[in-house]
Amino acid sequence: MEYKKFADRAVYKVLIKAPDNPYRMVSNNGNTVAVVGEILEMEPPHRLVHSFRLTSLDDPASTVTYTLNETEGGTEFCLITENVVAGSRSEKSMADGSKFIVDNLKAYVETGKVTFGARIMLAVFRIMAPFTPKSPEEMTNAMIANFKGKTGKTLEQWIAIAKKSGSFNAMVTHRVRLEKAADVDKDIKAWIGKAWSKA
Repeated sequence: MEYKKFADRAVYKVLIKAPDNPYRMVSNNGNTVAVVGEILEMEPPHRLVHSFRLTSLDDPASTVTYTLNETEGGTEFCLITENVVAGSRSEKSMADGSKFIVDNLKAYVETGKVTFGARIMLAVFRIMAPFTPKSPEEMTNAMIANFKGKTGKTLEQWIAIAKKSGSFNAMVTHRVRLEKAADVDKDIKAWIGKAWSKA
C-alpha cells in the first residue's frame, strides 16, 4: 500500500457549518482549534475533498481528498494531498499523520479497535487535557486577574497609563501620563525603548 501525504487528525472531531461549508478540527475539550478549512466536494460515500490548514503554522492551506473504491476482495481507501509546500512543517506533519490514519482506519474496520499505539497516544492526550491551553476568554480573564501580581499594577492602572490618543494626530495611537519622576518605572522605560528601536 502506498501512503499519501496527509495530516494527523485522529484526536480531533470535525464541526461542519452550513451553508458555506467551513469546518474546524478542535480538541475534545474544545479549547484548541488545530485545523481550519472548507468542504470543497462531497460525493457520499466515495469521495470527500476539503482544504486543510494547520492553525499553528503559517503555511498556506492544502487540498485533501479521501476516496473509497470497491475492489476485488475489499475496499481501497486513499488519502491524497495537493498544494503542500515542499519541505514545510505542514508537509512533515501531514506525512507523519498519513500512516497513522491509514493504519488506524484499517485496524478499526477489521478489528473494531484502533492500534495499540493509538490507544496509548489517546490515553496520554486524555491525561494531558487539563494542561492544554484554555479558551481565549479564560486566558483573558486569568490574565486580568493576575495583572497586579505579575506587573505590580492593576489593569485599571495600566489603562490610566496608556490612554487612547484623543486629540492627538493620527500618527499617535497611545499616550503615557507621567505626573512625577517615580512614574517612569522599568515598564515605561522598556515600552519607550521598544518604540524607539522601531522608529
